Amino acid sequence: MKTLDISCPDPCAAALQTVPQSISYALVFLCTCLGLTGLVTSSNWTRDLSVALLAGYLYTDFWMWGLHCWLDREENMKSRWSYVKSLAEEFQDHHDHPSDLIGSNHLASIEASSFLLIALAYGAAIVVGTSSVAKLAMSSMLLFGSIAGLNHYYCHARNHKLVIPSLFHRAQDIGLLPSHIFHKRHHTAPFDTNWSFLCGFGKVFEFLHARTGATYTGATIAFVLCCPFTTVLTSTCLL
Repeated sequence: MKTLDISCPDPCAAALQTVPQSISYALVFLCTCLGLTGLVTSSNWTRDLSVALLAGYLYTDFWMWGLHCWLDREENMKSRWSYVKSLAEEFQDHHDHPSDLIGSNHLASIEASSFLLIALAYGAAIVVGTSSVAKLAMSSMLLFGSIAGLNHYYCHARNHKLVIPSLFHRAQDIGLLPSHIFHKRHHTAPFDTNWSFLCGFGKVFEFLHARTGATYTGATIAFVLCCPFTTVLTSTCLL
């Protein structure tokens, strides 16, 4: 096996070297601090922290599944919205050239959604005063999203016989993260399964999607239900 050369644009190193992502991580840190400040006065901080982490994980699991399911649709390649079309082209080009991921800063692809989520979370906090649990849930969503994106990179690295960090290698092997084998099936035509980036409810989502006809409308509804706007709205109201 070849050792993964982190002097090339490996996201684990390169992500922290880009200014936009550095700002993003700083804002997440501030949001987390705000949440933790509230937990100090909580009568049951362990419960609140557990709820925030669980909510963030479930939000991330649904969001990344719904995003990939929707952007893999051929209909988006003909979208009248140029932004949607360009995103779909980027996602579907990844199926044609999966190995290109090895030489790129993969985490840069989630910058836009990260900034949007942070902006919406802070906006909700300022306007309506969200709870510390809601703030921490949004922070943990970005944390789990980064872990999922990084694991995606390492799935491809492992499929190309590169040595990946032992932590991710072990997590894949014992089922804490999607494995390189699981993700390789996603890159097998017709590219209509294994959209999950975390080990959550992906199979349930896929079952419901298939039972409703695997339609573009159904994929769009799932995308709307799991997008950052909906995530912040539900976390504000429920957490």
